[in-house]
Amino acid sequence: FPVVGEVTEMQYSADHGLIFLLVDLQRILTLDAQTGALVDERLAVSQFRGMDLTPDGRYLFATDYNTSPNPNHVHRFNLATRTW
Repeated sequence: FPVVGEVTEMQYSADHGLIFLLVDLQRILTLDAQTGALVDERLAVSQFRGMDLTPDGRYLFATDYNTSPNPNHVHRFNLATRTW
């Protein structure tokens, strides 16, 4: 799938047919694994530092680092409903 920017991390859910790409530490693209169609795009509050699927495959969590005194954030994507 063509992507503009530097892809620094990828997660794949075979159960839900989704690919997650962390691009430029600023956005997470959710793609349909069969068609390559964009399902969702999540922008960082500051800068994404990592993402991982839960062991049961229900959620993707992503950490969003911010500099002090601003708070850090954790984002959660529900794979079944395809919503953050």
